[in-house]
Amino acid sequence: MKHIIICLLVISMLVSACRKSSDKNTVPRISATTTSILQGVITPRESTIAVEAIKAGSLNPSARVTPDAGSGAFEFLDLSAGSYTVRVIATPMFTPINDLTINLESGQRKDVGILYVYPLSAGPTIYYNVNDAAKKGVVTIQYASPKLSIAHVDIIKRYAGTAEQMIDQYTLDINLDNITETGTYICDATTSSYVNYVRAVPSTGIIITGRPWITWSSLNTGGSARVVITSIDTVAKTISGTLTATLISANYSKTLITNCVFKAPYK
Repeated sequence: MKHIIICLLVISMLVSACRKSSDKNTVPRISATTTSILQGVITPRESTIAVEAIKAGSLNPSARVTPDAGSGAFEFLDLSAGSYTVRVIATPMFTPINDLTINLESGQRKDVGILYVYPLSAGPTIYYNVNDAAKKGVVTIQYASPKLSIAHVDIIKRYAGTAEQMIDQYTLDINLDNITETGTYICDATTSSYVNYVRAVPSTGIIITGRPWITWSSLNTGGSARVVITSIDTVAKTISGTLTATLISANYSKTLITNCVFKAPYK
């Protein structure tokens, strides 16, 4: 019996010692962060030199960042809570967009989304990504209310010696049936309006075997497109807008059109 009592006392002393040791080694709890994060995306990337965050009451930026060279993403870290003006510093060939006023709470991460920056002139210009590959060039717009057609042809060439040969041609084709004013227009399998992305087999030059004519379309099952017409100037005869699309081919392959911005005169 004495042996049992002695064992229990030893065990009790060991447990107490472990608790004290554990208390000494306990790491103090770190309080939650009180700084905030502000993020977004610039498109097209080449439109912007930098993005600034200016806190209310200050004349100078609290922070200035350069958008990512590939994605156009930007992020302000360690901002204190408060009201901020977000200012986009555009390159000389693009029109500065209006400042944004953003309210940040302590410890908040806030996403301002995609900021579209339009070309300075009303030149026939379009920028977009196809499965994250950047495209740009001359766009053709035809508009006779209510029908709107927008097309961009991307020709891929290579040189054989001094001879130029076309090896691929892609066309982004936007056709909307009921455009009478600015707004958001949806294209899918239930609408007559549509967005197509077409790979054409070259009629001349080198034809790469195994790469047939393919059309990815918003009309196919699972396809969809969102076209936002931001401006229709009937005096200057220009139209501007944006596009995001998931386009599906007949064999169910997928093409994503993102970060698309266009501004051009129409015929």
